[in-house]
Amino acid sequence: MSFPLNGWRIDIEDFDALNALPDEIPVLAMRGTYTAVALDPRVAIQIPNQGQQGSCQGHAITSCMEWCYTIASGKADVQLSRAAGYYLSQIRDNIRGDHGSCVASGVAEAMQNGIGEEKYWPYPSRYNPAKPANFSAYQENAKQYKIGSSRKMTSYDGIATFLGSGQGAVDWAADLVSAMGQAPADSKLVQILAGANRDQAQAARIAELEAAK
Repeated sequence: MSFPLNGWRIDIEDFDALNALPDEIPVLAMRGTYTAVALDPRVAIQIPNQGQQGSCQGHAITSCMEWCYTIASGKADVQLSRAAGYYLSQIRDNIRGDHGSCVASGVAEAMQNGIGEEKYWPYPSRYNPAKPANFSAYQENAKQYKIGSSRKMTSYDGIATFLGSGQGAVDWAADLVSAMGQAPADSKLVQILAGANRDQAQAARIAELEAAK
């Protein structure tokens, strides 16, 4: 069995949970109230390779949170655990083996427990979901990097406003088969996550992620 994007489990994604998130109206209300700033995340965060693992969701959520942290703190010194982002979301999804994970589960893990730094749970060269020996140290570190809130956005204007105002990051996953027109037109195509309330994160080093379909 193969999965879209080498890991996004669109077939079991909890779209009900994602669609239940608050809408984009507060974001759209910001239009015209700010001066857009061009920022390139590549100057501040790493662009790591997931290798042969189906860990795209773990990479996506940690990169998004790292950019939120950079915007909030002005620092570019954090690499969050891609392994934790992947393997802990798999536990929530009840997935065994290197068969991907779901966006909603990654968001839930980041909101409820946070995702700690890579040094506490390094990314393995091969699939290995075993928790690190000092998992309690990882858990304590992860508390510093919790998502503060989530929001669903459904329009280009909402996403552009969010990014243009310099509030956070956007992460998306697409069903490439659908995108190429080889699947039914009503199949799920895109899921977008975005994130960070600058003031909250500045005070508590909390990355706020917002999600959109």
